[in-house]
Amino acid sequence: MGNRTTRFLTVSLVLVSVFCVVVFSIQAAWNSAVGAEAITDIGVIYMSGMSEQIATHFGTTIELRLSQVGALADSVPPERSGSGSAAMRVALTHSARSQGFSCLAFCTQEGDFDVIYGPEFTSSMEELFVSSLRRGEQKICAGWGASGIPVVQNSFQYSRFICHPSCPYR
Repeated sequence: MGNRTTRFLTVSLVLVSVFCVVVFSIQAAWNSAVGAEAITDIGVIYMSGMSEQIATHFGTTIELRLSQVGALADSVPPERSGSGSAAMRVALTHSARSQGFSCLAFCTQEGDFDVIYGPEFTSSMEELFVSSLRRGEQKICAGWGASGIPVVQNSFQYSRFICHPSCPYR
């Protein structure tokens, strides 16, 4: 009888141990799958929020730069507004420097840039850039400085002239 009880307890202990291992293995696999899904969901929520914040910040920055270009154009008094006027060029240079632009140029109807302040630069999409300016649109596009450094070009058509300040791409 003692031998039978010992065998029953031994078999029961082995069966309970196997059962526990199976249950805990299933639980661990389920937790791993749920955890990975939760991390993926958190990542998606975080990245979509960051994307929205970056897009909002970019839009605000673009609006700020365009308003600075408009203020730059408005800063020159009408009596100095001839495009060849040395006084106008000095006034525009001073305003562009104070607003943090690295260069400033007039853009002709043909798409040529008459640099007023800073190094020479070229536009990456000259035809589209000039055609949008002819339509009176404010325009932002990328270009390159003389040394090959990328620049962001902001343009604003004003009744007296077209300002074309640029700033280093950062």
